[in-house]
Amino acid sequence: MELAELAAAFGLGDIQAHRSIAAGTINSNYEIETEHGRYFVRVNEGKSEQDVAWEARLVGALAGAGVVTPPPLVALDGRPYAPLRGPTTKWLSVFPWRAGRHLAAAELTPALADAFGAALAQLHVAGLALPEAWRRGSIYDHAHLVARFERFARIDDPALTRAVSFGDEHATSTG
Repeated sequence: MELAELAAAFGLGDIQAHRSIAAGTINSNYEIETEHGRYFVRVNEGKSEQDVAWEARLVGALAGAGVVTPPPLVALDGRPYAPLRGPTTKWLSVFPWRAGRHLAAAELTPALADAFGAALAQLHVAGLALPEAWRRGSIYDHAHLVARFERFARIDDPALTRAVSFGDEHATSTG
């Protein structure tokens, strides 16, 4: 899909500028500016349409519950994503642009950590209110995280000692 096709699929108007965003681990990300504003475009790499639809529904519901995240834009065909045709079909998601930047580790402060922690707590609380049918297993669900922790706990690595001891204390106090 050319940029003009992407803009047309979402009714964004004429493209005025675009740039690749060199961040992320899986998806390809872009900033585009059109006559109607700036947008974040994600090419969902290696995801099925079902995965992209689930993710769009989840992010939209979290935004609706007050989590500070922009909901995906809805394409003119009614879906919150659009196809990127090629040798294999990929799916594009478009979001309103939010100003911000990545922080270097040295820039983090206790106050920022508190703010991030509060936002993460809000995200989890909002997630608990979502329908049970929306839940899916992942490498971040409780069973996977416990298995990963147990694997790390068996490694004799001084760099992991503090994290493993914190996890042991937390499991004891909450379990």
